[in-house]
Amino acid sequence: MNFRPLPLLKIALLALLPFALHAGSPLALNIDAASHGKPISPDLVGIFFEDLNYAADGGLYAELIQNRSFAYSPLARSEWHNLTSWELVPRGGRAVLSPDGAFPLHTNNPHYAVLEVTHAGEVAVVNAGFDGIVVRAGENYHLSFFARHLFTGGRWDHIKSTAPLPLTLRLETPAGLV
Repeated sequence: MNFRPLPLLKIALLALLPFALHAGSPLALNIDAASHGKPISPDLVGIFFEDLNYAADGGLYAELIQNRSFAYSPLARSEWHNLTSWELVPRGGRAVLSPDGAFPLHTNNPHYAVLEVTHAGEVAVVNAGFDGIVVRAGENYHLSFFARHLFTGGRWDHIKSTAPLPLTLRLETPAGLV
């Protein structure tokens, strides 16, 4: 197969074509198809994909939750840690959110977060997504997660019940509105 790439200027002009047509201004575009352009080295093999602006995370496979496996590491970026993009928000209750890996659900997912509620009341674990989480009205979104009840004693309430604590999932605005 004899591949002849278009010169970069021509590609740039083609990319701007829809904008020029939309603006209604006249446009003349001349393309010399006989031009050979620059030669491509036969040593270049494979593909190139540059991960810009979360194109891989949150773009191509439509992932909305950032660091969903609590696996971010300072080995990748110095400012990252297991709870990057996760935040504990107290709403009347108090809790501690910490990463763990002692009893993973599966070897392919060795990290998880432990939420230890230390004072009765509501607490929220919030994910920032990729510069927010974009949702659209009328779309369907599927969520799956695993939760394990690690509770081993009587709760702090007046009857010292041993029933599991309620777990609620909801989509909220940054202000906490449903």
